[in-house]
Amino acid sequence: MNNINTVESFNNTSTKGNLIVGNEALIRNYDNTIPLKNIHLIFSADKPTNLIVDNIPISIKNGEVIALSTGQLLEYVSGSNLIVYRFNKEFYCIQDHDHEVSCAGTLFYNHFDLKSIQLSDRYITYFQQIHENILEEFKNTDSLNNEMLKVLVKQLIISLTRLIKAQQISKLPENSQNELLRQYNLLVEKKFRENHQVKFYAEALFKSPKTLSNTFKNFNTSPLQIIHHRIALEAKRLLSYSEKSFKEIAFDLGFKDPSHLSRLFKKEVGTSMLEFKKNRFKK
Repeated sequence: MNNINTVESFNNTSTKGNLIVGNEALIRNYDNTIPLKNIHLIFSADKPTNLIVDNIPISIKNGEVIALSTGQLLEYVSGSNLIVYRFNKEFYCIQDHDHEVSCAGTLFYNHFDLKSIQLSDRYITYFQQIHENILEEFKNTDSLNNEMLKVLVKQLIISLTRLIKAQQISKLPENSQNELLRQYNLLVEKKFRENHQVKFYAEALFKSPKTLSNTFKNFNTSPLQIIHHRIALEAKRLLSYSEKSFKEIAFDLGFKDPSHLSRLFKKEVGTSMLEFKKNRFKK
């Protein structure tokens, strides 16, 4: 995909929906202390790109794309010739429209398996076509502009989701396992603050805890690990950008006893919450 040298944007004044397409300038000033308010798709079209996402260094190579969800922490380190898509929930809400694109828990809000996606030459050509159609649509100003841009962005999202699922299917015996993991990730994203027990999620998905455990072994994880990882991730975000006390963070994440969160955090992150906060802002 060819780099874009200018920033193209669409704003719907009635819904406040916003779509912006540009290059690395759109993310260059992000400093990993303020959670993302918008969805981002970042394509590397040339040199490797280095980012820090939720305090984890990530490198995106040529021909790769990474999808970032609202709430994540992003810091741009280096890289050029990027193509960046950014849109808010008023333009297109991923979770509200999951029935249309089936990407929540897979492409977006898949916090336990965040990684870049390698595009084949065929997919690079395909996405280039979609990208050019989107840039062309920015030039239109009629009443169909809003819907047409949504259709094209949905096409992009669905194609990326299909690519991820195809890669997963080649490694797993049953496609149904991918969908179960996706639904579980999506439910954990919605409920992790109030519900910390696998039993709750198993019942909500009409599965037994044992079925979930056996299924997730194929993904080298467990239902409880996904819950704990999501809680620890949110704790890291709150420690990074908020001024809340440890007790307040524990309460926000559904813990009546802060020591329970402290133990979980130490086990997941490998350091205490106090040490994490000190090191996070050490110059």
